This record gives sequence, structure tokens and C-alpha cells, in this order.
Amino acid sequence: MRHLHWFSLLLVSMAFASVIGESEENPSEELEEEHEAHYAILYPWFVQALGIFVFYLSTRLAKLIPFPYTAIMFLLGTLMGIGYEVSGDVKEDQLSISIGMWENINSEVLLLTFLPGLIFYDAFSLNVHLFQKSCVQTLIMAFPMVLMGTMLIGLVAYYIFPYGWSLNLAITFGAILSATDPVAVNALLSEVGAPERLKMHISGESLLNDGSAIVFFGIFSDLFLKELGVDGLGDEVTFTEGVIKFVTMAFGGAGIGIAFGLGLVSLLFILNKKLLPDENIVQVASTVTVAYLCYYVADSVLHTSGVLAVVFCGVTTKALGTSLINDMELMNNFWELVEHLLNTLLFAIGGTVWGTIISNVHPREFTGTDWGYLILLYILATVIRFGLVFLFYPLIARIGLKSSVNEAVFISYGGLRGAVGIALAVYLDNIVHRNTDDELSEFRMETTKLFGMTGGIAFLTLFINGSTAGAVLNYLGLTKQSEAYEMISEAHYDTLKMKLLDGFIHYLSYPLFDNIDFGIVQRYVPYMADFDLETLEKAVLKNKRGIPPEDYQAPNLDSVLQQLMKSENDKDVDLSWYYNLREPNNKKMHGLSLIGEGFNEEGFEALQAEHNEKPETKEYRLVFLEVLRATYARYVELGYLNRHGFVFYSLEQGLDFAADAANEGKPLRDWEASHIVNQPIENFTTYLFTRVFSPFKKGMNATKLSEQRFLLDLNRAVTFIRCHEKARDIFQQEFGKEGMKGCMDCVLQESLRETRIAADKLRSYDDNKVKVVMSQICCILLLSRASKQVESLSKKGLLKEQEATEKLEEIDGLILHVGQSSEDFESEKPLRQHSLSILDHGEGQQLSKHSKSDRSLDVER
Repeated sequence: MRHLHWFSLLLVSMAFASVIGESEENPSEELEEEHEAHYAILYPWFVQALGIFVFYLSTRLAKLIPFPYTAIMFLLGTLMGIGYEVSGDVKEDQLSISIGMWENINSEVLLLTFLPGLIFYDAFSLNVHLFQKSCVQTLIMAFPMVLMGTMLIGLVAYYIFPYGWSLNLAITFGAILSATDPVAVNALLSEVGAPERLKMHISGESLLNDGSAIVFFGIFSDLFLKELGVDGLGDEVTFTEGVIKFVTMAFGGAGIGIAFGLGLVSLLFILNKKLLPDENIVQVASTVTVAYLCYYVADSVLHTSGVLAVVFCGVTTKALGTSLINDMELMNNFWELVEHLLNTLLFAIGGTVWGTIISNVHPREFTGTDWGYLILLYILATVIRFGLVFLFYPLIARIGLKSSVNEAVFISYGGLRGAVGIALAVYLDNIVHRNTDDELSEFRMETTKLFGMTGGIAFLTLFINGSTAGAVLNYLGLTKQSEAYEMISEAHYDTLKMKLLDGFIHYLSYPLFDNIDFGIVQRYVPYMADFDLETLEKAVLKNKRGIPPEDYQAPNLDSVLQQLMKSENDKDVDLSWYYNLREPNNKKMHGLSLIGEGFNEEGFEALQAEHNEKPETKEYRLVFLEVLRATYARYVELGYLNRHGFVFYSLEQGLDFAADAANEGKPLRDWEASHIVNQPIENFTTYLFTRVFSPFKKGMNATKLSEQRFLLDLNRAVTFIRCHEKARDIFQQEFGKEGMKGCMDCVLQESLRETRIAADKLRSYDDNKVKVVMSQICCILLLSRASKQVESLSKKGLLKEQEATEKLEEIDGLILHVGQSSEDFESEKPLRQHSLSILDHGEGQQLSKHSKSDRSLDVER
């Protein structure tokens, strides 16, 4: 993924180049000195930094900040624009100069830089089947409805506004506001969790009607610009010529998009070597290249609709090229990154430019009267939107995907206006300013006012409609699931609980988890809180049937049974099945003493003396370390290990140090090496949390930090031991040749010695603390397993994306909570080495509710 970050820099650089070019054309700007050109790079990355902060707050404080991410970025941009204008004519700080550069960005380049990157992925993400099925429906909403909306809003501007706009300018304004913005709409739908079918209704319409609106804008803006009387500017278009131009731009753009889509599919077919990572990267690069070239050729070369071209290019690629993409995850991750960066910057730019208008710095005045007309326009535009949707409702309710009344209401309400409309208004305003000299020119004042109204509508729809869309969606019952789906969800939940129970039983058969506290597990893993003895018995016996007898190790269920039998106090309890599992002739025993079994000190020294200096041994060590590295990566993939956590970091660092030592012919020392990074980080962390963060984080003190560090130490030891054991198994299976057996045995003995050292470290800790922390680690593993199960259900299409996201957020919260309860260590009691009394009875004997009160329920080793 890191190889693709330069694409994102390229997109911003394109806009940067336009900023420099635009400033050079305007000598009145503050860029007279050559060295100031680089200031332009500050604004976009300052905006991205703000975006990171906004995203963090909006996701962590969703109830306190109910506004969409894009709306907040638009607001911040507006504040920057106002601040820029009111700060005076002389701009001395670099950020203000950078804002000024972007405030004058060339509008054509603005569209060319942002729209292809945003629209292509939205089109590529469409469900092709639903798109085909709803095609006629969306075309009706994208063309006749947009044309009527253009005319109606134009009439409002012409007859109600007191600005004296010409009819051509008023209808141009209507074209800007008549279409919903696909950028804003798709961002909204993702945030509120709209159903897939409704997404198709709204996003399909917004993608197409945005293209049609730009076509209408092109026709009527030419008519308006002709009024300026500048040679070569604008065009007189008759009704017939307008129809021909519309057909040419719309259908020509669609045709160009299909042609580029077919070309892209051919490129994907050629770049089909799945095992060559560079080809996967080039595949992704080809999609970005074709998307931008498609827009440029359609819009700037052939003068058709670039938006419609990119839409049909994306849909064609999705329909014919999906199976040719080698790494779909890489493709999606890259385009999601591009979409986030471009969305963040585009809405901030839109807000910044609008902020300069409403700042009331002469001659750009936006008075209280204008605000009143803006509110009136918002109300009338909403009424027009509702009226048009329901005017066509009898038709769209019977064709395509068919719309219900509630869906029609939400389609009407969810029609956001955004940065695309602002870009069109900027485009018109820039052209007028470039072709008029008088600062107080009537035409300049008109297009500036038009821009202020356009930005105001974007602001109001983003904040009012955008922030309340989720509530409206719920009120209309569009997120309510059917009873059948609720039953399916319950089945998924039951499956998740059984998967966790199976994993839990598996962990309990492992020596490291021989002595855990099931009460702690139930405290932190709610999915483990409501099963009974009968369910446990079935799961244990199923687990036994799935493992060869010679490899089977009975799980230690003593703590589990002790906890469960408290809730069975009114029943006779038959534990004979557990007696059979724990019968004395079970050849495997529990306990940390089992770890490192097979290591022989004398044999190890003999192997070292004979094979340590051999080059084959050195190569085997390096290979083993790579197998171990892959095992750590596999544990990350399975959710057992956090790639961004300290445990993974220290183990990876240990491998790097061990590899350096192995290259010098030294034996494995990766356990010791994994501690090299500890001390400076521990010292810094201790200072940070006990001195800096402690006033802000309740309960954070040296004791609490010590408990967290203890959890990390044990987690590292557990992961180290488990991964070494797995790596040894793989190593033995792959390198069992007799000729190299001595060298291989030397490396295996070194691994056994390392795991024995790690196990000795575990044994050196207080038994009660180990029991608590191992229980907490078990909780983390179970919750990680639950997270992977949810992701698996989502990828298989068995769980909706929004539901999966909510469930994953819930699980992440549970993981963060592990170890935070003071009850864990406060409830420590001396460990007793007893047995469940059932083990003293004959097979098949029962514990009645009377005998349970007379016999100990603890475990005897």
C-alpha cells in the first residue's frame, strides 16, 4: 500500500500546479517573489491535519458531534476563508498566503483534479445488477427531473430574488442547484448506514444527474456569458442547437466512458500475474490513470460530459473487469485513501472560497437580506425537490427497483448539494472576473452573489439534512429489519458464541492457559456469559472428535465448571463426561513444565559444538527466523496479535536483532533480543502516563501502569512461545532431510531453549497475578477471534457492512476494557491445588444439589 501513496501526492500536486499558474496570471496576488511559490503546499496538508483531528472527534464523540465529516470540513474551510478576508490586505504568515493561493484556484483544474478520483470509485463500487435494473428509473430522475428542477429554481431566482439577474443567469443558477452532489451524497449514505437498495436509488441518481446538470450548466452559462459582449466568450444557442448539444454531451460522454472502460479492462487482463506484487500495483495505477484521462479527453478535448464519461468507465470496469483484478483489497484500500484525501480537501476548499464571499469585505457583501433570501431559497429548493420526486413517483414506483413512499421521502430529503456545485459557481465567477475590468461591474456583483447563494445552500443541506438524515432514515423505518432477517442475525450471534466457545476449549487444552479464572472471562467477554453445562459438554465432545486421539489433550475446565455449577444449584449435575476426559491414563499433562519439552542441555551443547560453525546451520537459522516472522504475521491476520501494539513491535525488533546475530554465526537469541527495545520505551511511557497524562486520565497511576506492563510482558511471552512452537512444526515438516538433520536439530534445539527461557520467565511471576493476567490474555484472544468472525461474515455477505462495523466497534471497546476493572486483582486468592470432587467418584456418578454443598469444586492437579 505504501507504494501507492505517491498517487495521492500527484493528485494534490496537480491542484498545486494550477494554484501556481493561476497566481502567475494575477499579478495582484501576493506571489510576486519566486520563493513564495512553495507556500501553496501548506494549505492542503494543513487541511488534512485538521481532517485527522475532525475524524477522530467525530467518530469518538458521535453523539456530541452529529454532523457529517464533510460538513465539518466545509465549516472549517468557511472559517478559514472568513479569517483570511478579515485579516487585512497584507498577508505575512505562510498559511494566509497559502490560503490566498488556493482561494484563487483555477476552477477547471479544480474539477479535473477532484471529480475523476471521487466519481470513478463511486461508480466502480455500484452494484452492477441493481444499476442495470434501476437504469430507466435513474435516467428519469437524472434528466427530465433535473431539467424541470433547473427551470423551477431558475424561475425562483428570476422572479423572487431582488438582484435583477437575467433569465439566462437565473437558469444557470438553477442548473447548479438542481442536481444532488454525488460526493456529498455518497459520504452521507456511508455514514448513516443506508440500506443497499436505497443507496442504489440515491447514489445512482446523483452520479447521473450531476452529469446532466453540468450539461445544462454548459448550455445556459454560454448564453449568459454571451451577454458580457466579449468576443469569443459565450455562444448563442437556439432551442434546436441546445437539444443537439445536450444529446452530444450526454451520450457522447457515456460512449467515451464505455470505450475507456473497455480499454481499462484490456489493461487489467494483460496485467494478470497475481504472484507478482508490482503488477498488482500497476493494475491499481492503471485505474487511476484511465479515470483521469477519460475525464480530460471527454471534457477538454471532445467537449462532452466528463462526469458521465467517468461514471460509465467505472461501471464498465466493474461489470467486466472485477474478475481480472489480482488484489481487490489493495484496489479498494487505495481508492478509499484517495477518496478520503480528495473529499477532505475539496469540501475545505469549497468552504474557504464561500467564506471569502460571506465575510462582507468590500466589494463582496453578503447582507442580512441575502441571508433571508438564502433561507427562503433553501425552503423552496426543498419543496421543489419533494414536488419533483412525487410528481414522478407513480412512474418510478412501478419500474426498475420500484420505490416506496418512505423511500421517496428520503430520496427527496437526502438530496445534498456540495462541492461540485460550488466548483461550477467558482468556474462562472472566475470567467466573469477575468473578462471584466471594473471591480464594481454589475456582472461581477451578480456572479459573486450567485456564488454566495450556492455555497449557502451547500452549507445548509450538509448541516441540516446531513446531520438529521440518520434520524429521518430510522423514523421512516428504512433501517428496520424484517423478522426473517432478525432471525438470521440471531443465528449469526449464536454461531459467533459457539465459535468462541470452541476457541475457548481449544485454549484451555494448552499449557499456558491451564489455570485461568473463568469469572474474569465472563466479565470481559459477554458472549461467554450465558451458556450452560449441557452446551459446554456438547462443545467439548465435538472438539475431541475433531482431533486425532494421539494428539488430543483434555482441556482444564475446572474453573469453568466451578462457575457454571453455581447456576445449576437446583439440578443434579452429571460430570462423568469430564471424568472420562481427565482419566489418569491421559498421556498429556497440563502446566508450564510441558513448555520446551524435548530440550536437552547436554545434547544442545553437543549439537552446538558440532554444527554451529557450519554455513548450513546459519542458513537454517535465517530461514527459521523468516518462518517465525511469517507466523507472527499470521497471528496478526487471525486477530491474536495487534500489528500496532507494543508486543508485536518488540517481537519484530527481536527478530531483526536475532537475524543480525545469526548472520554472524551466533545461535538464536530472539527472546533476549525482544527485550532490547523495552527499557527506553518503558521509561518514556512511565513518565508520560504518570506525569503528563495522569491529571487527564482518571485512574492512571504507577500501579495501574505496572499492571498494564505486566499484561504486556505476559502477552509477549505467551505469543513468543506459541509462535515458536508453530514455527518448529512448519520447519520440521519442510526440512526433514536426513543429510541436514544435524543442522536442523541444532536450530530446533535453540528454539526449544528460547521457549524454555520464556516459560521460566512466566514461572518466576506470582501465581495469582499470572492467573489473572493469563485470564485477561485469554479474553483478548477470544475477542480478537470474535472480531475475525464478524469480518468473515461481512466478507461472505452474511452480515451487512453497517452491522459489521457496529459489532466491530463494540468488540474493540470490549478489548480496550480488558484489564481495566479493579476487581481482577482485588479478587485474587491463594491458589489451591485440589480437584473437583467428581474426579474422586466412579464414572457416571452424579453430583446432586446436596452433595455439591459438601464437596470442593476446586481443581487438583
